[in-house]
Amino acid sequence: MLQKMPKLKSVVKIMFIGIFVLVMISFLMYQAINGQNKATVSKPVDIENVVRHTTYSNQVRVGPQWESPRGLGIGFVWPEERDLSPEKRSPNEEIILGDKKIFESLLILSTREETTVLVCVLLDYKQISFELDGQAGILHEIKILPGGDLEVPIKVKIDKPGIHDLIVLAFDDPYNGSLDPGFRSSFNVDTVGRRARIIAGNDTEISFQLPAAIRGNPAPDGSTLSLGVAFATFASSNETNTHPSDLERQLYVTQGKIGEPFKFQIWASNLNGQESSDYALVMFKNFRQVPINDQEMVLLNLMPGEEKILDAEIGLSSKPGVDQLQIIYVFDPYKSILNEDVRAPYVFNSPRIAIEVR
Repeated sequence: MLQKMPKLKSVVKIMFIGIFVLVMISFLMYQAINGQNKATVSKPVDIENVVRHTTYSNQVRVGPQWESPRGLGIGFVWPEERDLSPEKRSPNEEIILGDKKIFESLLILSTREETTVLVCVLLDYKQISFELDGQAGILHEIKILPGGDLEVPIKVKIDKPGIHDLIVLAFDDPYNGSLDPGFRSSFNVDTVGRRARIIAGNDTEISFQLPAAIRGNPAPDGSTLSLGVAFATFASSNETNTHPSDLERQLYVTQGKIGEPFKFQIWASNLNGQESSDYALVMFKNFRQVPINDQEMVLLNLMPGEEKILDAEIGLSSKPGVDQLQIIYVFDPYKSILNEDVRAPYVFNSPRIAIEVR
């Protein structure tokens, strides 16, 4: 079923509404100070090796739209329950595979307005190839129309017994090469995800060796802006006393040189958090997973009022265009969603920043 906001987690919703308001206030201040031109400027966007779904099998359909979407939506439904209303469907946040080695379901995609998405899968925090409507690939391009829930068969191989974390992502409007800071900071560039815990075989051990958690540090006095996870410019020698929340350090649009390293900072914060949490971070460049400091996934542990700033670096593309960078993160990896052992069961994301490569 589509990912919904449970009532007992409403504090998370309030927190992220507050984050959105703070981001917009910060950006408006930035515009006023720097006189930014709001006109959208676009550059070429190159995304390689994409499986483009232009025709579908007879297993795909546009089903009923049970509720009006507020934006892009994603979820699962078992094929035998596709005609049931969402409240009558079986829970699928935790899935027991038994001896089966394939997770099979119908992926649900819904939208308020026509859009194109790229769909990908993370299994145990690693981007993998999977089947969507019988075609295998790492990135699948799907066009979604409003008016109903698009239901598409999805298959993911689960070869190893034990407990797995599965995340299915849909990156909205991936070919938009806008260099407008207002667009990049407004969360109009949407990414949605659906998370599930899968238990394969009789093994109840976690199938992935989690890295050691990096502990947070107390946020500086006076810090109020908390974006969850965001990007900041790399602190130069004359910026050592600045903070990623400062207007001049927030990173949404920047420039880099073809084929050269690009340095930046990742800023994770739990300033408005009501409890301590483990944050599992995965980074994407042009919708393909790239390591964070040589790790596929970085694990942070942040107490309320804490933050962590990580220095990072990526290699830019070898030809002119726009590199898009984004971090996907979840709370409390491998813990049970059904038993409410996670701070929030959703898939969160940083702003999708644009690097003009020239």
